[in-house]
Amino acid sequence: MIKVSVTRGRQGDVRKLKVSNHGHPIVCAAVSMLVTNAINSIEKFTDEEFSYNYNKKGEFLEVVFHCEPMGDDARLLTDSLMLGLHMISKEYPDNIMIRRRQQYVKTKPTTIRQ
Repeated sequence: MIKVSVTRGRQGDVRKLKVSNHGHPIVCAAVSMLVTNAINSIEKFTDEEFSYNYNKKGEFLEVVFHCEPMGDDARLLTDSLMLGLHMISKEYPDNIMIRRRQQYVKTKPTTIRQ
């Protein structure tokens, strides 16, 4: 089963995406294509800062986005990726599991001056 873990920031944008394991060949190919296209598109068409790590066997991929909030173009591309992954999970529920996490960013206390 393919496992997808998505961590979202306060504003709902994707902060981290992990994809691991293999599954049914059709599902694996679809997920791989969606994720690869999203990463390539974000890199080519946006100024979003991100890093990624993967193994060459295709068993693991992790993408971390460094800017918060995420730019509009990158947000559109990650929303499109998530839509595609959710559509696959509806069609093949026994082959892909998507887990959502919420990340709360610590902020500095605000001093109110009078």
